[in-house]
Amino acid sequence: MSLTAFEWTILVSLVALVISILTMSYLMLVRIRQLTNELKRLNTKIDITDDELARLCDDIEGCKKIIV
Repeated sequence: MSLTAFEWTILVSLVALVISILTMSYLMLVRIRQLTNELKRLNTKIDITDDELARLCDDIEGCKKIIV
């Protein structure tokens, strides 16, 4: 069972396609992990305690009273 030149071309093309898809999938996985870690890091900076939120609300109300 010998493959013709056309069949070899198709086979090589399919192998190259599969390798390309696997490479892109790996790169996307790495990028998703990077973005997830960055999101976790940013989330820790955004956390506001109840006291901080209450103080912020009081400051905003104070500014409203000054303006009006």
